[in-house]
Amino acid sequence: MQHIIKLTTMVLISFFLIGCSNTFIQSSYIRPPEVNDISTTATFSVSETKDLSDFVFDGNDENAMNLAEAMTTALQIQLTTKGIFDTSGEYIINTNIISYDPGNAFKRWLVPGFGATKLSVECSITDIDGNEYAKIPVEVSVP
Repeated sequence: MQHIIKLTTMVLISFFLIGCSNTFIQSSYIRPPEVNDISTTATFSVSETKDLSDFVFDGNDENAMNLAEAMTTALQIQLTTKGIFDTSGEYIINTNIISYDPGNAFKRWLVPGFGATKLSVECSITDIDGNEYAKIPVEVSVP
């Protein structure tokens, strides 16, 4: 019996250690059937991100930031890096932050895999007339 308890404990510890090194990203792509594909040479602008989460940083938190502003800036940087950002692009990327949980660093340190940072966003791609080409919900968890 004691051998089984030790073996189970080792398996659980291994499971937690493996989980510590992985970032979990879940995403899907929903495209209305009546729209055409977006050209591979298309350019994109970025609308202001809307923060719909109820999360508010503690006033004393040294990591406090404006989530919506950080998301908009990061998206613009990535699109610029790919060479497809244009302030008057053919398509507009609209982003909503649905939820954010910074997790707990102490819990992550204490038991790897617990206290993960979690982010849920929903992006949509529209043309300049407002016709939706795609809706992309994304869930990210960083242990």
